[in-house]
Amino acid sequence: MRRVLAPLACCTAAALVAPPPRRQTKIRAVNDDAPPAPWEGQGADARKAAMAAVFDAQANLAQQSEADLDPEALKRREQAKFERRRNEVVGDHLFLGSLLIAAGWHFLPVKALESYGVGVLFGGAYLYLLGRYVGSLGEATLDGAKEGGIGQARFAVVGLLIAIAGKQREYLDFIPLLLGFFSYQLATLLQAARPVDD
Repeated sequence: MRRVLAPLACCTAAALVAPPPRRQTKIRAVNDDAPPAPWEGQGADARKAAMAAVFDAQANLAQQSEADLDPEALKRREQAKFERRRNEVVGDHLFLGSLLIAAGWHFLPVKALESYGVGVLFGGAYLYLLGRYVGSLGEATLDGAKEGGIGQARFAVVGLLIAIAGKQREYLDFIPLLLGFFSYQLATLLQAARPVDD
């Protein structure tokens, strides 16, 4: 008799310990006291897609941080950003100079406008060489030293400007020439209004 009742007792004990059976509804399997699993129910596909996007973003971030650890890649990227900004400043300087020449075309004599234009060109050359010098700061290589030497040539631009102004007095006015040269400072101030797009 014990042999017959032993399996029956096990089944009864298992029935008392086992969780209640789940009812099947149209939407999902429902257990009255348990919330649905994240991969079940309404919006399950959207949640799966969102999780996949999060994991992809984390993987991309990990790859980018590995690239950021490479000092050569970081140096090249920062150098490219600096060169782009330097060229933007020089372009802004030349644009503002030509804009002021166009604005003064009807009001100022041609000699003053020519002097201002020559000053803008010399100011652009000075600004470009100044940017190359600043870019070479911190370089401990031979190329950096060459760039620094080229940047020092910006003082020759100022000397050449003064020599031309002194020799060509009948063609150039000194004050508009200096105003055109120093208009590069207006272009550098304009960079403060430009948004940083790094």
